[in-house]
Amino acid sequence: MRFAGRDGLTSMTSQEAHLTQRNASALETLPGEIHGDVIRPGDAEYDRARTLFNGAFDRRPQAIVRPRSAEDIAAALRDARTSGLPVAVRGGGHHVAAFGSVDGGLTIDLSLLRGVSVDPERRVARVEGGALWSDVDRATQPYGLATAAATIASVGVAGFTLGGGIGRLARAHGLAADNLLSVELVTADGRHVSASDEENPSLFWALRGGGGNFGVVTAFEFALHDIGPEVWAGPLVYRIDDAPRVLQTMRDLIASAPDELNVSATIVRSDGNPRLVLNPLWIGEQAAADRAVQRLRDAATPVNDLYGPASYLALQSVDVPGGRRSWETSAFLEEPSDVTLDALVAHAADASLEAPRIGLLPLNGAVARVPGPVTAFGGRGAGWLVSAGGTWDDESEDVAARTWIDQLHGAVAKDATGVGYANMMGEGRPVYPQWTHARLRSVKAAWDPANVFRSNHNIAPFA
Repeated sequence: MRFAGRDGLTSMTSQEAHLTQRNASALETLPGEIHGDVIRPGDAEYDRARTLFNGAFDRRPQAIVRPRSAEDIAAALRDARTSGLPVAVRGGGHHVAAFGSVDGGLTIDLSLLRGVSVDPERRVARVEGGALWSDVDRATQPYGLATAAATIASVGVAGFTLGGGIGRLARAHGLAADNLLSVELVTADGRHVSASDEENPSLFWALRGGGGNFGVVTAFEFALHDIGPEVWAGPLVYRIDDAPRVLQTMRDLIASAPDELNVSATIVRSDGNPRLVLNPLWIGEQAAADRAVQRLRDAATPVNDLYGPASYLALQSVDVPGGRRSWETSAFLEEPSDVTLDALVAHAADASLEAPRIGLLPLNGAVARVPGPVTAFGGRGAGWLVSAGGTWDDESEDVAARTWIDQLHGAVAKDATGVGYANMMGEGRPVYPQWTHARLRSVKAAWDPANVFRSNHNIAPFA
């Protein structure tokens, strides 16, 4: 990976400069081949268009293509293959490793493909490949419907879903990938194909957790569920001294709680002090809403208790600004022991970052009822997901910040499965068990043998 230097620019070797010049020549005909936008260095919109959510990266593609159709995507890929251009695909652009852009190559930016159509009778949403989760929730909530979405409004549907997709409806309705009915995509050789349980089933298996390794998604079909318009939600905030006891209570509660209850935990810093924040969501009967979280309130007195009736759409509209430097890592856990929970609290309290974050999410309920071999999601069978991340502004803090973040793995090693979550993981650590990785390599060899789609947690095809 390459971080931006102090002047905001990345250094370029003579070999890269030669490649960039060659690529620039190869792209001369591209504006005449597609109906969408082609943005090049020197264009007024170029700097804004290439900006990524993670401010630590300063990628400079030779062209940013905003397609309007599958045909536009096929034309862009054809030029990339002909000229040997590296390719990146951008949906929401949130991934911490900046997979949504590539230096000296071609970025396919799907932001013009954000349409969502809802069939309330079939309880199905058709979602274009560049849509954000805010687009989906705004379209489905008028019918009192939703699917298993991300918790941040501006996260892209494609990247989130292809990586598995762990959200606040996971215990009730599974992962985003578990709710997929079909996928339409453009493959590396320019074909527009569909994948489902009936059509190209091996590809469909791989798309549900295998990331963007297999093509550029133009549309998804998701199953919808009765959610909202009102739910019960809102944070319970605790002093850090109470965090070990509260986290133990949360773990024990979730082990036997009905699927209608989901609770995630985050340790963050507020006014310079670490705080534990629980985020319960209850989608069951209103009369049972308070009873569902009573054990959490009894474990310790919250310093702030905002749990109550809430608009599901408002809950899903929460967003976070980009632009700061950031990093993230994660690990799937079998079951966090008391020792591990204590270690997480101590690790959070020890952070020197301005905005550190430790997260803990349950993976039982509907997620656990999907057999492991059914999808390529690497965390199936784990009981929990733990993550560490943070944001900062000064480049001089990069090493210390990333060191603290990566130390998460030492804190949870005794309970970890050995892999992390692709959507919450930088580069350099495994995101698939061995058997899953081997099968993904086989599917990759069938659909992208030249590894055109490699700006991701890459699956190298079998030769």
